[in-house]
Amino acid sequence: SVPALFVVGADDDFIPPHHSEALVETYQQGISTNLLMVPGGHNDARPDVVFEAMEQFFKYRFSVTEPPLTVPKEMKASYYRNPPWAYYRYPDIFKALTAKQTAA
Repeated sequence: SVPALFVVGADDDFIPPHHSEALVETYQQGISTNLLMVPGGHNDARPDVVFEAMEQFFKYRFSVTEPPLTVPKEMKASYYRNPPWAYYRYPDIFKALTAKQTAA
């Protein structure tokens, strides 16, 4: 019974939103579940509201008060708005991020 935050693109044509809604409905039986429907499709950049919702979710559900890594604003603007599998597009930022994680 792990709390979950589902982020769904309202215009996703790969996984239609109604499939995500059905998944959330099934998952939330007795479990704290949040659904955030955002503009865009499956691989579109993530709007600020996604980051804000994630921060609130971790603070409220897991009592996380600080992120494990401070992310520079310019990284949020490009790197983190893209899907995780697009990291190869930003090799310099990816190297900087992994260097900070291993140094910590």
